[in-house]
Amino acid sequence: MSYFSFLKNIFYFKRKVNFSIEEQLAECLDKRQKESIEKINKLFNENDSFALFVHKNADPDAICSAIALAIVLKSKGKKARVVALEKINNQSKKIISYYPYPISYEYDFTERSNDVYVLLDAPDFTCIKAGIIVVPEGKKVIIIDHHIENEKCSSAVRLISPEATSTAILLYFLFKQTNCAITKEIAVFLLMGIVADTGFLKQANNMDFIALFELSQYESISNIRSVLNKEKDENERIETLKAMLRLKVYQFGNLLVGYTYAGSYGASIALTHIYSGCDIVFVETRGKNSLSVSARSRKHLENKINLASVLSGIAGKYRKYNGTGGGHKSAASMQMDISNSIYLNMENQIIVLLEKILNKKSKIIKI
Repeated sequence: MSYFSFLKNIFYFKRKVNFSIEEQLAECLDKRQKESIEKINKLFNENDSFALFVHKNADPDAICSAIALAIVLKSKGKKARVVALEKINNQSKKIISYYPYPISYEYDFTERSNDVYVLLDAPDFTCIKAGIIVVPEGKKVIIIDHHIENEKCSSAVRLISPEATSTAILLYFLFKQTNCAITKEIAVFLLMGIVADTGFLKQANNMDFIALFELSQYESISNIRSVLNKEKDENERIETLKAMLRLKVYQFGNLLVGYTYAGSYGASIALTHIYSGCDIVFVETRGKNSLSVSARSRKHLENKINLASVLSGIAGKYRKYNGTGGGHKSAASMQMDISNSIYLNMENQIIVLLEKILNKKSKIIKI
């Protein structure tokens, strides 16, 4: 069923019965999440200043979620600023060019402030900036994220749901449960986050569509898609072709697993290789003092292999390099701060781990 048909059915259903979006959304939240929403709402009401942090190379879900929350907080008379300490990606830049909103690219953690720290689309502080961030003792921290929960920031108030398709949909839950008025401006940014992180609704679930029913009354989905759509520039196309030439393919029974290297655009290149025939692919990128791996798999493999667990497990071995990893079963990433003069043979580590998980020996396929 297309999402247009789904929305049409929802509209028909709403006319026939006493349909309540709030009641439907409430059924999706467990007891712990409802308690978290109450605690977060209390922090919003009792404090006056907020710093909203997004992860490195922030994508549309991260940046749009932060902006939507900032707008809501400011409507309540609060101070709120969106902070991206390590740039935003090209898709996010395009959104900001269409819908301008001020972004701060610096933040002084040593300065004594009354800011409540809010992490959006990031499970902990290692995801927002390279190096160590010292959070002042007693600082109030909120985490709103849809990735796998980790043990860091244990004192933070968390609204986390790995089952959610985006951080934007969690904010929609939060706004509806706390009776926040959703304006056109807020709806646009929530739509951007939801549509982008569901792969243009290819991975959307029923609750996304119920949210879209309300949000799309403010802005058409086609307009949102046109803003999010972007042609790959020359540099990205060249980097993708180079990665294809470097691709090594491992066969695990009937599964084809690709491993390649790129200078940048890891997530985009990984997705291209999935479309090109790989069942699972890993793209490793090295900077002067950084290493990252982006991974993607076909959706039907989620019950066989959890990419977030694979990469978070490996990253955990390199805590001395601020190794972090996580994401979703079919889309995940790992980062660490490490000189490119140090060789870790990450490819071999990942392939050996896959052999253990899949209980199959791999063989290299010549292409």
